[in-house]
Amino acid sequence: MNDTELLRAWAAHRDESAFAELVRRHLNLVYAAARRQSGGLALSQEITQAVFLVLARKAGSLAGRVTLSGWLFRTTCFVAARAVRTEQRRLRHEALAVMQMNTSKTSELPEIWREVESHLDAALAALSASDRDALLLRFFQGQSLRAVGEQLGISEEAAKKRVSRALEKLRSWLGRRGILLTSTGLLTMLTQFREEAAPAGWVGQISAHASANTAGAATSALASGAIRDWFFFRLSQSLPPAVASLIVITLGLWWALSPNPPALNQLADGGPAAPAAGKPNPSLEFPATKAISAVQPGPSRILLSVHSARDRRPLLARLLVTSLNTTLELTTDEHGMAEIPVTDSRVRSLTLWVSAPGHVPVRLPWTRHEFVEPLLVQQCWLEPGQILQGQVQDEVGQPVSGAQIAFTGPDIDGSKRENVAFHSRLSSVTSDAQGYFRSDQIPLLAGSHSTMAYAVSHPDFTRAVVSLEGQASLATNHVVVLRRGFQVAGQVVGPDDLPVAHALVEEIRTVYGQTSHEVETADDGRFFLGTYPAGPVQLAITAEGFKSTTETVSAGPSTNQTVIRLAWEDGSKSEWEQAMDSAPTMRMVGTVVDADSEEPVSQFRIALDDPDGSQPQWIGRGHDGRFDWAVHLPFRQQFLLEVDAEGYEPAASEIRPVQEDTQHFEFRLRRGGLTSGRVVDLHQRPVAGAIVLCHGLDFGVDLRGKQVSAPSGVPQTLTDAEGRFSLRMKRNTESLLAVHESGFAQVPMAHARPVTIPLQPWGAIEGVVVAGGQVAPEQGVILQAWVPEAGSEPLGVSLNAVAVSDAEGRFRFDVVPPGPVAVGRRFTIPGALVPIRVGPRQRVDVPAGGVAEIVLGTSGRTLVGRLALTQPSPDYRWQEDPQVLEAVQPELPALTLANPGEPDYLNQLRAASYRGSRIRRFFLDVQPDGSFRVSDVPAGDYRLQLHVSLPPKDRDDSASPIGRRQRGQLIVPVIVPEGDDQANEVPLDLGTFSIPVR
Repeated sequence: MNDTELLRAWAAHRDESAFAELVRRHLNLVYAAARRQSGGLALSQEITQAVFLVLARKAGSLAGRVTLSGWLFRTTCFVAARAVRTEQRRLRHEALAVMQMNTSKTSELPEIWREVESHLDAALAALSASDRDALLLRFFQGQSLRAVGEQLGISEEAAKKRVSRALEKLRSWLGRRGILLTSTGLLTMLTQFREEAAPAGWVGQISAHASANTAGAATSALASGAIRDWFFFRLSQSLPPAVASLIVITLGLWWALSPNPPALNQLADGGPAAPAAGKPNPSLEFPATKAISAVQPGPSRILLSVHSARDRRPLLARLLVTSLNTTLELTTDEHGMAEIPVTDSRVRSLTLWVSAPGHVPVRLPWTRHEFVEPLLVQQCWLEPGQILQGQVQDEVGQPVSGAQIAFTGPDIDGSKRENVAFHSRLSSVTSDAQGYFRSDQIPLLAGSHSTMAYAVSHPDFTRAVVSLEGQASLATNHVVVLRRGFQVAGQVVGPDDLPVAHALVEEIRTVYGQTSHEVETADDGRFFLGTYPAGPVQLAITAEGFKSTTETVSAGPSTNQTVIRLAWEDGSKSEWEQAMDSAPTMRMVGTVVDADSEEPVSQFRIALDDPDGSQPQWIGRGHDGRFDWAVHLPFRQQFLLEVDAEGYEPAASEIRPVQEDTQHFEFRLRRGGLTSGRVVDLHQRPVAGAIVLCHGLDFGVDLRGKQVSAPSGVPQTLTDAEGRFSLRMKRNTESLLAVHESGFAQVPMAHARPVTIPLQPWGAIEGVVVAGGQVAPEQGVILQAWVPEAGSEPLGVSLNAVAVSDAEGRFRFDVVPPGPVAVGRRFTIPGALVPIRVGPRQRVDVPAGGVAEIVLGTSGRTLVGRLALTQPSPDYRWQEDPQVLEAVQPELPALTLANPGEPDYLNQLRAASYRGSRIRRFFLDVQPDGSFRVSDVPAGDYRLQLHVSLPPKDRDDSASPIGRRQRGQLIVPVIVPEGDDQANEVPLDLGTFSIPVR
């Protein structure tokens, strides 16, 4: 008899031989899953027995409805989860010991096999029911493809395709978590798992206890709890999320408090039923109303689950919730769970910081429009941390105890909710009596996220900031030297001279890479911000009920404590608050379905993108194929939505204007989103440890020497020992990059999978700078990407290397990617808003592993003249403004676009890059008296672009480009005639140009 017939025989006639046959057929499958998920032999036996006890109770509702292998696997997941939680409570500490009690067979497996085994059940659970059933029948129970087809009700050929497709999905799921396997390797592992059998004698023992319902109290309770979990799971899947959450909470409380709860077998049946074919899903229908008020947020609760990404065990983590002027500190329980209430209707945003020992801390932001459901569930997986340690010393080498070490970075990807981030209250460390400090929360510093920093502060010393670059920066003990300084302290009072407690005093820093510092005032209004070098320190002070203000204090030997007086808040709002309040609120309603099956996508992420190339902004997480949010959109004129889901290619909407209205979206996601392949050298040998990442027009990648830097959110990975990689694709990807110590490669994005990327050895450039017919020493030279002549080619990676010519005018770039690059003169204008400009560029074709030689310079006339102002300005310095002679460009030919289907804004970006790379600019060398000179200008038509700017009146640093005001400009056409060698030796005098000044 098949499984269905055996189930009916047991359910109808209590045929113990039929039930024993079911146990015999499926015991090894259940036992192996139970052992993997619990890690202990005794616990595995209890879980296995409870699973078959559930089967004995539920057999009547299963016959003919489900594939028994898949149902048993899902039931094992529920029972094992409940059993592990029970064991954790009994032991009163985390279940690390239970999770590490591996059987002897597991310890004999290779390391990568053990890693796969720890993720296997989560990977199977992530698959659809049909794919999971196919793998369980084929590999875990060793059935033939014909038998698999019979069980699933499909042909043998269809079963073969389904198994192949499910196997590839499983491999892709593992690849996204850094476990790279070939199909053959994964097949071998699945076969190995199948060979594991349950201990002898279990069939009779388990079938006897289950059929007679004589299991122990603990096992019976475990089975009953699993049935209840099944019921709640079905409920959450079959109803809209808000309704399901409310019913689950109500039933859970009623169940816990009721003296006579209903019989479990009256509430739960065989598990989630498949939707009827051809019936439209009502959850995908748009609401009839367009009123934005219909989706206004209200009180919610965030249910947070914190687990280790390495072994999936729950973590005892510290949490910090910040919103408005309130801060809430919490900790997770022994199950890694915590509940965060959101009851204040004024909440515009909420940030959740999560930190656990030995793991990398993260932050999770939430915005007001997301609080439209009473219960929001968020899983948080913390990666294992790297160790950084060192010692803090003073200027004479003595240890400094009590110094605080606070960490910042790396970059944050605004399109994700969860990002690596450190909060000083949760993740800072303090030096001990010998000055030593240690942190075990540092992220893996690799690829474009290879930099971060930490600040060391102490009340008696000025703060020091240390940069970390790459994993090598963690391999040594750091020695941080602190220097003496001057204390910055004071008191904050109100207009009535009474002290203001709990006011926030924050240092304003304008230097990039320097972290800010903030403190709260005590009950007497006093604060101590820290110790600083002599000089001004700018502060920002905010307090509830008072106007925010800024104050500049001086740190020095004669500094007294500053008294900062705040004014009462008069109800007026700052420009930023006014802009936020006046920004439109737009209702976004949409559906997200599978393009092939038309079924709703269970989980997906929505980000708000902007055609100006700014970083995408996280909007929210949708589920069950739909979303409905009222989103506040300040500082935007237009937008587009980007959708991303596991197992699918990312998709985006068209560009739309921002307006107060309801806008509807329909997304049809296509399967895929992963690319895989190998990186090899010129001899086809695998290259291990190469960085592979996406490159696109609107998320360019920078290459500085052999170090690669990419904007946050750009997917990247490292190749394994065989040179293999698997990479999640980003929308608008044009090419793939591979960067390694031995070479570089850029290949166009291939639709065929897998792709082979051949590394080319690094090249070099040697050259000489020539100006006015003479070699030019001490001249800056810049290396940049060459923008291709044809728009059908992908843009090259961004380069930004600088060299300076020596006394003989020679320069060299040692590390250059092979292929076409651009080299030009680098001009520095210290006071200009854009202080670095580039002269005419020359194309250089760099051979792989070779050296290209060039002469950098043009031939032509020398132009001279004089600049004057219509109104005298004694404090104006001509060197502060770049005065430019720019060639008039001929009409450019139309571009053949790389992808005719690209959005218009990408085509515009491509055309702008093409035009900008062809502009020929010459910069005037202007003397203090206004006379100027520019050499080597070829014959042609030009525009002389002259302008004058002045610093703000309240700023005495006239060399700073911040806040400069345009005072006058003049654009003059200039024609440089053709000339013979004798004429070229005589400078062409352009005369005097008077710039009108306002």
